Amino acid sequence: MRIGRDELGEAFFHENKGYFWGLIETRPFMRAAMNYAAFLQKIGDLTAAITQYEELLELNPADNQGISYMLFIAYCDDEQFRKASELLKRYPEDSAQDAYNQTLIEILSNGLTDKANQLFLAAKKVNKYVVDLLTGKKKLPADIPDYYSFGDKNEAAVYVSEHQHLWNRVPKLKEWLSN
Repeated sequence: MRIGRDELGEAFFHENKGYFWGLIETRPFMRAAMNYAAFLQKIGDLTAAITQYEELLELNPADNQGISYMLFIAYCDDEQFRKASELLKRYPEDSAQDAYNQTLIEILSNGLTDKANQLFLAAKKVNKYVVDLLTGKKKLPADIPDYYSFGDKNEAAVYVSEHQHLWNRVPKLKEWLSN
């Protein structure tokens, strides 16, 4: 990362902020920075990971790398629920990821509210397979799939593998999800 930053130069970063990913010469830096942020998150240095993810989104607001997914988890791990919610609004999509994260952030912020219940019912329509994995009725596959289609079992497996630890924070989760 340091070599890439030095080679490109700070002026280049400043001039190309906002469409960095579109420049082929930036991609090694962007990939290294993403992996570094993921490493920081994994070892529990959430402040540094969040800073790195936020810089990546400033450089590439189109989010070609899917940084917003990792940043959402980091915000939740750091209990920055307002920022997590704002991130979902900034990067909306029709996916299980978005639908279940809307539900999750409502629960983590406000508890098991009527709004959380409505969001959950809507999320189940987007991908019905997530619930069985979250409740443990079905086990995650040994190998998490590399690819998925919206609404399929693979999408559910990918989502749950990345977000289970956040859902586990919800008291009486299994009972609530089973209703």
